[in-house]
Amino acid sequence: MSTERPAVAEGYRFDGPIATISDPSFFRRWMDDDDYVERLVRSADPADTARKLVAVAFQRELAQLIASGRVAEGIDDLLAKFISDTYRQHDPHLADGRESLAQFFRGAAAAGVDLWPPMPICVMNDGDVVALLLQGVNDRGLERFIPTMFRVRDGVMTEHWSAAAPPPPAAPTR
Repeated sequence: MSTERPAVAEGYRFDGPIATISDPSFFRRWMDDDDYVERLVRSADPADTARKLVAVAFQRELAQLIASGRVAEGIDDLLAKFISDTYRQHDPHLADGRESLAQFFRGAAAAGVDLWPPMPICVMNDGDVVALLLQGVNDRGLERFIPTMFRVRDGVMTEHWSAAAPPPPAAPTR
């Protein structure tokens, strides 16, 4: 039995590789916490840490872009940084390639859909496949968990698998 105590910080704690979020406001500020990100991607193998960091950095920079309100202007550059030219999408809601993702994000932002992404609370990998467990909380306090996986090669994501449902349409305006 391990005597190691869980790593605890303001708003969250780690018990092994899984973070438990104790402060709901942390869902909107995790991407500014370098210690959280470092703990999330830590691995004994530097190559594993690097692959995990690609997937988490994508989630982090996506959250920062959404927080900035500049999704339409910045999504193409973000995707070019993290997604390969030959990106394969195994999510039935999206087509292969960057452009499908870019159109999704631009369209959802224009329609007023809350794009705030769930945050990673656990990251594991086996070779070049990096699995993330994402957690989000909506404005009514309802939690959702999404498992998602990326293949990371040469510092970019080349494939994606997800169990996420597409986001709901924006609420009608009155």
